[in-house]
Amino acid sequence: MEISLENIHIFDERVSQKFRGFIESHKDEFNIDKSYKFKIIYNAESVLNDEDFNFENSIYKNVTLKFKSDNKKSTALSIQLEKCRDILKEYNIECYNLSIEGDCIDENKVIFILEEDNSEPSYFGCGKKKGRSTVVMIMPNKKFTADTISKFYNEKMSELFNRFYECINMNSEIMCNILEVEHKDDINYIYREFCEQYHDWWFANENKSNELRDRLLNKTKLVLGIEDK
Repeated sequence: MEISLENIHIFDERVSQKFRGFIESHKDEFNIDKSYKFKIIYNAESVLNDEDFNFENSIYKNVTLKFKSDNKKSTALSIQLEKCRDILKEYNIECYNLSIEGDCIDENKVIFILEEDNSEPSYFGCGKKKGRSTVVMIMPNKKFTADTISKFYNEKMSELFNRFYECINMNSEIMCNILEVEHKDDINYIYREFCEQYHDWWFANENKSNELRDRLLNKTKLVLGIEDK
């Protein structure tokens, strides 16, 4: 289910009011036995200039920060998301996966997306205190965030690949055998195959990192005919 609001800024207090009106008129379309994912999308460029936020009905003007390190824009976005979440709660629409994202869409347009959440739920606590975990994501600029993550990913994977490739004397045939792919004397091809098989390594916890390292080490020993003593 998708709702589009035209000619309205993401920091306009009427965003949540219009959302309430839509939910009220479509409340019978939701299944109270299911949970939903909720996403708000707005124009990322519309929150770049602080001078544009001081309009009538702006929630940004009334934002107070709890800590000096808090970001006022992110706080305003969080408030807008929380207001909409409270509306969903009022109508008994369960939602444990929420996000608000700045993206490349038309200026002064806000989009709401509600869809069934079929992901495996996770829980915290135990007994009477046990509850389902809620994921909330504030992403002021989706493209910038994606580009930043991509940059970190490539830096980390390049570092891992180069360190290992040097250990086998940059032998492309050996590397292809370790990866179990067709041999090509093409470093870009080999790097892509390495990333395909070990893409989780760049942000892995200690256990996962050890698992991937051992997998690569065992394949290397097998290709080189090295036996464990």
